[in-house]
Amino acid sequence: TDLRTKTEKEFDYNMKAFGGSVAEWFEQVDAFEAWATGKTLSEVTGMEFTTNSHGYEDTPAAEDLKASCTISMTAFLTALQKAYDNAVVTTGVPAKTGLGVVVDATVADEDAENEKGASAQIDTTIAVVALDEAGTIVASQIDTAQQKVAFDMDGVAGETDLRTKTEKEFDYNMKAFGGSVAEWFEQVNAFETWMNGKTVADVTGMEFAENSHGYTDTPAAEDLKASCTISMTAFLNAIQKAADAAK
Repeated sequence: TDLRTKTEKEFDYNMKAFGGSVAEWFEQVDAFEAWATGKTLSEVTGMEFTTNSHGYEDTPAAEDLKASCTISMTAFLTALQKAYDNAVVTTGVPAKTGLGVVVDATVADEDAENEKGASAQIDTTIAVVALDEAGTIVASQIDTAQQKVAFDMDGVAGETDLRTKTEKEFDYNMKAFGGSVAEWFEQVNAFETWMNGKTVADVTGMEFAENSHGYTDTPAAEDLKASCTISMTAFLNAIQKAADAAK
């Protein structure tokens, strides 16, 4: 399957060709981002809706937006509220901020006839990085949504927990079942703190060590490895994407 995000697909997403849209998805999101800039969170999340030509009832009603953006807003507004609620204080003055997303898909169990059934797993790693004028990281946030969906011989999917690893907090149970030095969200918090004051190149060029589970891409830095022993590859790729997309 194509694991690119809608923004990464750009014109390949083909909203204009196949959906008769006013603009491609990434162009409509760009318009929404520009419209939201300078507004308070409540002004954005409290926006009025209208119905678009496809029957979606949560599309922008604002005259200065609806001509260039006719896509559903509900998930965007929910994510914006979460972002606001999870905001962190920067260690310096941010000049630009970027978002990076890395997606990986695997088949965890291939045989639907076995006791556990078959399952597919999607790992979505998200990184937000704020940089100052010199390109130094002054704030960052990283999360991973790991969803495993089991299905039976008839292709019926079972329920799955859609919370991200950070949202699961202690429910992710890395210490109880993996003997880890800390829970996943605690290790990520340690990594985020470690990144502050470093350049993107300093972070993405970090040296690796092997942890007790045989992963060879865990931190080797003495001031980090005692509190963070999880795999770094997806994080570093997402951080690089975030830096490249920063604006």
